[in-house]
Amino acid sequence: MPLPADKRYYRMRQAAALFCAAILAACAGGDKPGPATSAMVTGEITPAPYGYVSFCVRNPADCLSKEGPASQFALTRNKWAELNAVNKAVNASVEPRTDAELYRSYEFWTYPSPGPGAGGDCEDYVLLKRKILIEKGWPARALLISVALEDDGRAHALLVAATEQGDYVLDNQTDVILPWAQTPYQWQKRQSAADPASWVSLHGDAVSQSATAATRRMTRRGRTQRRQGG
Repeated sequence: MPLPADKRYYRMRQAAALFCAAILAACAGGDKPGPATSAMVTGEITPAPYGYVSFCVRNPADCLSKEGPASQFALTRNKWAELNAVNKAVNASVEPRTDAELYRSYEFWTYPSPGPGAGGDCEDYVLLKRKILIEKGWPARALLISVALEDDGRAHALLVAATEQGDYVLDNQTDVILPWAQTPYQWQKRQSAADPASWVSLHGDAVSQSATAATRRMTRRGRTQRRQGG
C-alpha cells in the first residue's frame, strides 16, 4: 500500500539527510577502517523499551552477557568489511513490515521469520544483525541496541557498534554505516556497554550541521511544493 503523503514527505527528508551524511562520512575516513567518529555521550540508567524486555523474557540466553569487563573493541579493516557485509545482507534479506501486519501487535520484538516472505520492522533488523555479528565473534558489549526519534517523532531502533575509534550506526533504512553524530536522529537511549542488560540515556540530537542544513532545505522545498500542490 502506498505511504500517505505526509509519510512520503518525511521519508524524502530522511533520505536526503542520510545521503548528505554518507557523503561526509566517505570523505572523512583517512587511513582508518571507517570514517572518523566519536563515542556517544551516555547518561543515567533508564528503563529498557517494553519490546526489548518482552523479547528477553522469551529469549533469555540472547540477553545475558557472559563477557568480562567492558573494553574498547579494536576495529580492523576486516571487521569493518564484515560489519558492512552483515548490514547490507540483512537489509536486503528482510522485507520491511510492521508488527501490526505480522503479529497484530503494536510492538513485538523478535527475529525476522526465515524463508520467503520474511519480514520485520526496525528492531527485528537490529536483533538479527546483532545475533549474526556475535556468532562471527563480535563481543556483545560492542553491539548496542539503541533507540532514537525520527524526523516525524516516531521511535526507531538501530544497532550501534562501539569501537575504540568511536560509535557507528547500522540502520535498516540505509546500507551506509555512519558515525553516530552524522545520522538525522534524536538519540534517546541504548544498552549500556558496561552491562547490556541495563539501558542508559543518550544526550544531544546527534545531527551534524551539514545533515541538519540538508534537512532544512528539504523542509522548505517540501512546504513550497505542498503549497503549490506538488
